[in-house]
Amino acid sequence: MTRGPFVSRALLFILTLLLGAAILPASAEAQYFGRNKVQYKTFDTKVLETEHFDIYYYPEMEAIVQGAGRMAERWYARIGRLLDHELKGRQALILYASHPDFEQTNAVFGQIGESTGGVTEVLKRRIVLPLAGTLAESDHVLGHELVHAFQFDITSLSGEGGIGFRGPTALLLPLWFVEGMAEYLSVGPVDAHTAMWMRDAAACNCRLPTLRDLTTRQWEYFPYRWGQAFWAFVAGKWGDEAVGKVLKVAGRSGNPEQALEAVLQIPIPQLEAEWHEAIYDVYASVAEDALGDRADFAYAVPESPDDDRDAAPDDEGAEPGAEPEDVKSLPDLKDLPPLPQHGSATQVISQKMGGGGLNVGPSLSPDGSRVVFLSEKDLFAIEMFLADAETGKVIRRLTKSATDSHFESLQFINSAGAWSTDGRHFAFGVVIKGRPAITVVEAETGKKVKEIRFEQLGEVYTPSFSPDGRSVVFAAIVNGYTDLFILDLETEQLRRLTSDFYSDLQPSWSPDGGAIAFVTDRFTTDLSALSYGNYRLGLIDPDTGEIQAMPVFGVGKHIDPQWAPDGQSLYFVTDVSGISNVYRYEFQGGNLYQVTDLVTGVSGITALSPAISSASAANRLVYTAFERGDYNLYRIDSEEELEGEPIEEAIAGASPAMLPPQDRSPGLVSVLLDEPELGLADTLTFAGAPYKPGITLDFVSQPQLAAGADRYGAFLAGGISLYFSDMLGNRNLSTLFNINTANGNLLRSSALVVAYENRRTRWNWNAEVGQIPLVTRRFGLQVDDINGVYLETELREWQVNRVANVGMSYPISRANRVEMTVGFQGIDFYNEVRTSELSFSGSELSRETEELPSPGSLNMGTAAAALVYDNTIFGGTGPILGQRYRFEVSPRIGDLNYVNALVDYRRYIMPVRPTTFAFRILHFGRYGSDSEARWGDITNNPVPGYENLRVLSDLYLGYPSIVRGFSDGSFSAQECASASQVSSCDVFNNLFGTRILSTNFEYRIPLLGFFGLIPSAGAPPIEIAPFFDAGVAWRAGNTPRFNCNGTEGQTILENCNEVVASIGLAGRLNLLGFLIMELDFVNPITRPDKGWFFQFSLLPAF
Repeated sequence: MTRGPFVSRALLFILTLLLGAAILPASAEAQYFGRNKVQYKTFDTKVLETEHFDIYYYPEMEAIVQGAGRMAERWYARIGRLLDHELKGRQALILYASHPDFEQTNAVFGQIGESTGGVTEVLKRRIVLPLAGTLAESDHVLGHELVHAFQFDITSLSGEGGIGFRGPTALLLPLWFVEGMAEYLSVGPVDAHTAMWMRDAAACNCRLPTLRDLTTRQWEYFPYRWGQAFWAFVAGKWGDEAVGKVLKVAGRSGNPEQALEAVLQIPIPQLEAEWHEAIYDVYASVAEDALGDRADFAYAVPESPDDDRDAAPDDEGAEPGAEPEDVKSLPDLKDLPPLPQHGSATQVISQKMGGGGLNVGPSLSPDGSRVVFLSEKDLFAIEMFLADAETGKVIRRLTKSATDSHFESLQFINSAGAWSTDGRHFAFGVVIKGRPAITVVEAETGKKVKEIRFEQLGEVYTPSFSPDGRSVVFAAIVNGYTDLFILDLETEQLRRLTSDFYSDLQPSWSPDGGAIAFVTDRFTTDLSALSYGNYRLGLIDPDTGEIQAMPVFGVGKHIDPQWAPDGQSLYFVTDVSGISNVYRYEFQGGNLYQVTDLVTGVSGITALSPAISSASAANRLVYTAFERGDYNLYRIDSEEELEGEPIEEAIAGASPAMLPPQDRSPGLVSVLLDEPELGLADTLTFAGAPYKPGITLDFVSQPQLAAGADRYGAFLAGGISLYFSDMLGNRNLSTLFNINTANGNLLRSSALVVAYENRRTRWNWNAEVGQIPLVTRRFGLQVDDINGVYLETELREWQVNRVANVGMSYPISRANRVEMTVGFQGIDFYNEVRTSELSFSGSELSRETEELPSPGSLNMGTAAAALVYDNTIFGGTGPILGQRYRFEVSPRIGDLNYVNALVDYRRYIMPVRPTTFAFRILHFGRYGSDSEARWGDITNNPVPGYENLRVLSDLYLGYPSIVRGFSDGSFSAQECASASQVSSCDVFNNLFGTRILSTNFEYRIPLLGFFGLIPSAGAPPIEIAPFFDAGVAWRAGNTPRFNCNGTEGQTILENCNEVVASIGLAGRLNLLGFLIMELDFVNPITRPDKGWFFQFSLLPAF
């Protein structure tokens, strides 16, 4: 399963089935369009064998893989005990040294987003993840993903290996159930970050989610946080052992609510009510303590308005089904004003002020007048924006990563940018062509000044300028660890400041240049026991590398150090109280002060994300506050508030970080997590082994089988496909086999395709051999006047296609690639007639089968070359932004000699969000001597009746995907008879030719869906689109014209093909996330006798 943005697991299962039945692996390179997964590196994979794991890695990770093996075995011991289960077979664990390397993996189908921290896929039950830079976070992700492996194994019905005909039931369980369980078992009940989400929901008169809400409104209730909180509550009341019991029952039934009721012996409404009450009891009291008379809280049992279940009786004896007073009128979280928790701080960026819901990674200019931040305000990607720090008005967007494939990542989760001390330049970390880089731009214009790539590093985060502007210091992942580096911008020389297994993060250069503050775990971590302590603050001398610890709090995290302008103080974020807030450390005297006192928290996307920024030449600080489910930016200008409140004694306890219920006894999860040496393996038991890239069976499609008998005898038909791959997904083999004896001649009626694809290097290549028959049958019945019997004839025609191809593709970037194919194509034609004599009662008297003359065979060498580009962004029913094109030539040489030429260009412009102007121009044509050959032209002895038939079928212009309003079913005999062309049906024949050219214009207006005019993430996407289509089909020697009728008084022009056009209104609906239905109200304006009519099709928008 994937750690990151969620997708429907039912849909993933369906896609997996389709993948298994596919002839070729569904990579972008095998598609008409699609973005590329680029293998920038060729990994020299090795294997480390532990007691339960086969760990796949490459040489850069030699120093860390032993530790990863110890982590894995420790997690196996923990989770096996918690869930009372042993995995069947060995567990594959594929590690990458950085996220950019991870994004190149072939073990996971499709593109991998920046927010995906790891994946447990189902075909081979592989865990695939990058090392997260810090040992603690890598350990956490590994534990989370291993829980998924246990979930798959526990709920699997197919035994070991593959998914058989039915996947694990865990795929069908809701995300809050599986992801929340994985988060709880790998983090435990004490989590300040998840507690922040719960406080945010509790600190208002808001309706808390039911389990049904968590299932059906996942876009609103993040399943990781809410699921973790729910399982923490269940485990706190019924014990950690209940978690595994519920999983096993749900694995059998597929119904999580029934499983909860069966194991916990409590009705779901009562369970929900008790959970919600515990949330309010804990977090409302915390908020009241912090806000005093500013707080306004009320508790109500949060029953869904559409919930038809009986409510649990309360203590006052309410009747079943009784509804708490005013519960249906409770507001949604995002409809409420900000919490009164910010003192004199001013909100700068929020959704209501023109920003997005996610506004993170702030960076103040030296004078405090401007702020750069990361946001999804443009909907399609996380971008970097420059805004006025006073008004919050966005001045400009600094990046365009949504449609510009140059920046593959802005590192928005873990990083923020930095201003030069003169305020002219801005530096930030990016990923370009699979490698990290520092990009420096002009702050005012966004124009690139310098870009330096680092071939030996994995990722770069949080740069900070030196006071003289010559250098930047940043944190970087190298071979799985995070260390500090200094880059000289003039000479581009890189110097390493730290080099060890500890995690060093978020450097910040002091105003005098004499010290760099940074975040580290080196003061609290025991590497021998892999015991990770909280993050502390340290100071490092940029010249000598000498490190000293800062004397701050003894508990809690300490992150995001920011220097005050005078260099005498350091602002930072800590959750020492259980809530993340801004504090100030004063170097003279070593005093600590609390600057903010938020009920929710000062936080970025994760607990470690950058969240504050201090101006280097002004008394101003900006912080990110989590509230009402959003991340908003606030500004503090008051000198008094920037000084903060003095802390006279150490803060004890961290109860706000404890997930409800707080009156829990230490459970098994907490005990196991607090014992780092429990299950920790000895590396002496590990063994190295070479990687053997043998392929094994992943998936067998559901066999299709039919059998029967009639007066012609017995018949059998069926088919099956198999999908094989190696452990890394680099080598893939797909087979398809289909037989049908009903057509006679088993050999020519059977289909067999074998396809192989190798994606180990950047050059992806594939080979395919196969036979696919096309059989048509026609029947006739007549009376033999001489013998007085019925004669039944059955004419069978075979067109047996045999192919052998070898292809290669090279991804230039994620958007651009070239494709090349060479091969052979043979087409055999066979005809036979079967004549049966039937009595008047219908019994068969005799049967005779006779081979008929057939055209013979066509054999051709084939080749193709294509240039493909695709940077489009999809909406609910089709592309909405960007462009895509495919230019292709494919010659045929042999019995037929011709060339296919294709030009397909599409552009999508968004003049007014969220509407899209879409344009396409398409040309496909056959050129060359045999492009329009007839059978009489290519053989000396043509079969009688075939002489004037064209060997290749004509192209048809009137498909709904090309020009709407001209489908074959829309023509009538009356229209053809009234046409003014030479023949009675030229109005229809005009649509056929060997070359077509079409153009389409649409103005797409989404009504519902995530991008709709009425935003509704839970509703099926619906859009309308006024359109204009036009096109023409013609042959060699013909002339496309707008009018083939000639001038007045003249005869109709010969050898002329007329342009056709239509106008109309398209309506599209996306059902189930992949089935797109289109209903057009169309007027083919070049068919004056037709008028307006409706046309239905099943296809996505072009």
